[in-house]
This record gives sequence, structure tokens and C-alpha cells, in this order.
Amino acid sequence: MTRVVVTGMGAVSALGANWAEAEPLLRAGRNRVVHVPAYAEYAGLNTQLAAPVDFAVPAHYTRKQVRTMG
Repeated sequence: MTRVVVTGMGAVSALGANWAEAEPLLRAGRNRVVHVPAYAEYAGLNTQLAAPVDFAVPAHYTRKQVRTMG
């Protein structure tokens, strides 16, 4: 069996850009889901709800790193 040590963790989340922003919302059971009226223009889209994330790819990320983001 191989031992693993987790030294850090990160996330891109609608709740916030860091743990200090996200933690109070998680503990309060809140979310950031909003109605997006602009989605109505897409035929076949069955929802107009979204949890928008404010994220810009850092300049030091290579093209390969960006392609692997899910």
C-alpha cells in the first residue's frame, strides 16, 4: 500500500474564491444559484438556473494545462 499525504486543496466555486468566503455559506446551507434569463434563447435547454463562477485563467498556465481543465 502506498502512503499519500494531502498538502493542500483548491476549488473553483460559485461560493467563493477561498475558504474564508465559502465556509460561512456552506455552514449556513446557502448557495449561489441564480436565475439566468439569457438562457431562454437556447432551444432545448431545460433550465435557466446557474451558479456562475468568476474565474480567469492565470497567465502562467500553459495551453496544455488549460485544455485539461474539466
